[in-house]
Amino acid sequence: MVDKEQVEGVVNQVQGDVKQTAGDLLDDHKLEAEGKADEIKGTVQEHIGNAQAEAENAIDDAKAKAGDLADDAKAKFDNLSDENKAKAEGLAEDIKEGLEDVKDKVSGFFKKLTD
Repeated sequence: MVDKEQVEGVVNQVQGDVKQTAGDLLDDHKLEAEGKADEIKGTVQEHIGNAQAEAENAIDDAKAKAGDLADDAKAKFDNLSDENKAKAEGLAEDIKEGLEDVKDKVSGFFKKLTD
């Protein structure tokens, strides 16, 4: 999924290219330097957006796999006592919540990078 940082990064890169070209044509070194700065900023934004999307996808995948494992464990432990079943369900829920917390922290980390 494309996120805001990725789009803004590409826009800044294009804007930078335009400024660099205009600066070159007009022999305006300041405009050319601004364009290079915009291009670099855009590249960094795009990479941050890509990393954030990859991290979120990895966390979502891990969360789904943890859910599948929890479901498998529940099926295998059907013959356990009610107390042990409750413990297994609680552990599975703790894992899901932990992964959600990690996802929130990763998103917050990337938000701080882009602010």
